Amino acid sequence: MTINKTSTVIFIHQQKHVGGGQTYVNGLMAGFKKKGFRTQLVEGKSVLEIVQTLIYSKSKYIIWSIYDEFPIFPFIVSCLLGKKNILVIYGIWKLESRSLFVDNGNFETKSNQQLHELKLLLKQFTFALFSSYIVHLSKYAESLFFSVKLFQFFKYKKNIIIYGGVDRKVFKKITQKSKNVLRQRLGIRREDTILLMVGRVEKRKNFNDGIKILKKIRRIIPKRNFFLYIVASFGNFNDYRFMNRLLVDIGKSGVGEYVRIVSGITTSKVAKFYQISDAYLMLSKELETFGLVTLEALYSGIPVFGYHASATSEILTDKENKWLVKTLEPEKVARLIAWYLERSNTEKKQIFRKLSLAISRFTWTNAASKIAKELK
Repeated sequence: MTINKTSTVIFIHQQKHVGGGQTYVNGLMAGFKKKGFRTQLVEGKSVLEIVQTLIYSKSKYIIWSIYDEFPIFPFIVSCLLGKKNILVIYGIWKLESRSLFVDNGNFETKSNQQLHELKLLLKQFTFALFSSYIVHLSKYAESLFFSVKLFQFFKYKKNIIIYGGVDRKVFKKITQKSKNVLRQRLGIRREDTILLMVGRVEKRKNFNDGIKILKKIRRIIPKRNFFLYIVASFGNFNDYRFMNRLLVDIGKSGVGEYVRIVSGITTSKVAKFYQISDAYLMLSKELETFGLVTLEALYSGIPVFGYHASATSEILTDKENKWLVKTLEPEKVARLIAWYLERSNTEKKQIFRKLSLAISRFTWTNAASKIAKELK
């Protein structure tokens, strides 16, 4: 490919944060660079700065990595300038917004919620309407998008499924010796068994079932000293009301002394918590359009247990991973983890050989390639 100004790809990202959206931006930029494209990141800028970039840049291709708070004006300007606008759908805004409202039976509250959902529905519809292509993060994400009746109108458009990837320099398996040293640095004993959950603080991450699993598995294998580590991303996208409710539930659970909450750390430090853990809990029941944490955990050398829901089963099929429960029952997940922990080291290594083959197709280069095919 001959590199020139027209082959530059601009990424417009809402704001820098620790989370899935940021990971996609960083990963796709790296993937496009490997494909021979120049990239430019416009991140956390004002509306005026974004518009100025669009006007003065000769780039033809704009990838929009945005959320429901993002103003629509720059996008309209980009369309008027004749840019090729690729819209990445991280989630359905009207569905995700429901967690912002507490259902107290109040008519005014219910009316405000419905008006807010309508506003977000029309806003996301407008973005999709004027986009050149729509990018979905999984088959589940695409089906979720088209489950909204109004969005079925966009089936005529080019809809691309890209999946995600991992930074293999950051998320990687370490030796048992290195694991013991790292645990010591973090104040964790060798004999402790660590269950891990990583993600933004919000209802759909379902940290509550993680607490239930911790409680049940401590009863199933009382000889082991289990802890649940919740590594929460830090930023404006967190739902702190949910965190308050979660803390109350932890206090009532009876296992609060075995729960650790970590937040405000960099991606490289998050990776260390994967490396020192024994099992990862992927418990999202809905609205999880991909779940990069599943890949991050597996590349860090720990198995993933959870529910056969959202996009998780597209990463871990039943053939390659026997530990996705089809029913949303924490006790069954706890029993599967207990079964795994009782396996020999040889059996565990055999399991990971199969898993490494299953996840090798998920790379940022592959993701970027699928979008790049449409840049003509």
